[in-house]
Amino acid sequence: MDNALHNLSYPIATDQIAWPEGKTAFLNARAHASLDKLGEPLLHQPFKPYARALEEQRRKVNPALPEEKAACDTVLALLPKNAIEARYIIASGFHMLRKDGMLLCAADNKAGGDRAAKMLKELGFKNVRHVSKNKARAAWGIKGREKESIAAALREGAARLIPETGFVSQP
Repeated sequence: MDNALHNLSYPIATDQIAWPEGKTAFLNARAHASLDKLGEPLLHQPFKPYARALEEQRRKVNPALPEEKAACDTVLALLPKNAIEARYIIASGFHMLRKDGMLLCAADNKAGGDRAAKMLKELGFKNVRHVSKNKARAAWGIKGREKESIAAALREGAARLIPETGFVSQP
C-alpha cells in the first residue's frame, strides 16, 4: 500500500475538507480509485511506469509540470523524498492555483512527510492544517500572498542542462 497516496485522500474521506470542485490538477499523480470522483483532473507524472498505469485507466497524463497560471481551484500533490523537488512541486502548484485555491499534498513520513506543512507555510499558504495517519502525512492550505521563496523554489528545482553529458537533470 502506498501510504502517501492513501493519506492524500484521507482529509477528504474524513470530511476535514470537501471534495475538490472546479478544475483540479494532480502533481506526481498515481492511479487511485478516488480519481473517478475528480472528473477530468490535469494529471502530471514524469515516471513512465506510473504514467502508464494512469494511461491504462484511460487518463491523459502530462510528463512535464503544467505551466498554466491561476487556472485551478485545487491542486493535489504527492511529494517526493527530495526536499528541493518537493518545494518545487508545491511552488508550481501555488502558481497553478486561482486566488484562494487549495493545495493538498502528502508524503510518507520517511520521505519527509513531517515537513509538508512547514513548506506550505514557508511558500505562502495560509490556514495550513495537517493530519498524520498510516506512516504518512497530508497537509493542506489556501493560496495566500506570493512570497520570494516561491521564485527561489522554482529556480532551485528547475531542470538544467548538464554540459558534460548533454543530459537534462532535475534535483
